Amino acid sequence: MNIRFLIDRVVQENAVLLAELATAGGMRAPLAELSDQLFIHLADELDRRGVSRKVSADMFGMAQRAYLKKIQRLAKSSTDRGSSLWLAVLEFLLKQHGATRTEVLQKFCRDDEAQLKAVLFDLVESGLVELRGSGNMSRYEIETLDSEAISSVNHFGELLWLIIYGDGPMTHQELVERSHRRATEVEEALRRLVAAGKVTSEITGDEVSYRSSAFVRPVGANAGWEAAILDHYRAMVKTLVQVLPELAAPGQNPQRVNPQGGYTYAFDIWPEHPLEKEVNGSLSDARRQLSDLRKRVDATNQRLTRPPEIHKVVIYGGQSSQLHEGLES
Repeated sequence: MNIRFLIDRVVQENAVLLAELATAGGMRAPLAELSDQLFIHLADELDRRGVSRKVSADMFGMAQRAYLKKIQRLAKSSTDRGSSLWLAVLEFLLKQHGATRTEVLQKFCRDDEAQLKAVLFDLVESGLVELRGSGNMSRYEIETLDSEAISSVNHFGELLWLIIYGDGPMTHQELVERSHRRATEVEEALRRLVAAGKVTSEITGDEVSYRSSAFVRPVGANAGWEAAILDHYRAMVKTLVQVLPELAAPGQNPQRVNPQGGYTYAFDIWPEHPLEKEVNGSLSDARRQLSDLRKRVDATNQRLTRPPEIHKVVIYGGQSSQLHEGLES
């Protein structure tokens, strides 16, 4: 079936993205619970779409009872996720300002020794750790990673800001459940976001909710790149989800002009091509035009009374370049 083929290809493309994210900057993100996370998110989304639990179980090839038990089991453990051995070893070396092989083996004596040695080898090969000496007295030193860099692995303030902007207003408890982080971590991130003016808080009844009217990340900024990636991806997915019904069942509303959708254009160029600069500069041109439009919209909104419901129009644009072998003319 075409749908099955499409799903297979989407999964493969997502695998490329996930592998790139998991190894970004030389890091090694834990992937042990990836399949469980995918299962629980898919189950939640099917439930939101009104698909019965019996049908959902059948879609996963499971008996309904086993399906419900798996959901319950994963829901209980979803907020108690540990870090990978790779990250734990890296954090240990950072806090100790380096350690000997013997010290590392003693610290992680409960872990599989072969896996631990493989992690140490990978840290050295990736350039994050330098190995000095040999044998049991060999020492692992941190050379290219400082405390700010390693703390950024666990810093998610920008990601929380993006979630609030896209799905807010949200309460503290809702953000804890959505982010799967400790309540104290969410509370500290919210405090920083409110203090920076990125997020505002408001009291509704007995609860405090958080909202944001904008999410802006300066072009070229190094901090918060995770939120930028998520922002791109969410915009693309939301666009595809909105246009999918019309793509799957075209022609039902031929008279309606739909402002939603997307287009993909590819250009074959090469160095010194007459239109090389125009093609390569198209994203920058679009960014300048849309930045100007956003400023004018924001200025106009300041003069108007905001209605209870608004349309948040998201325009997404991306540009990439891959090297291909030229075809003979």
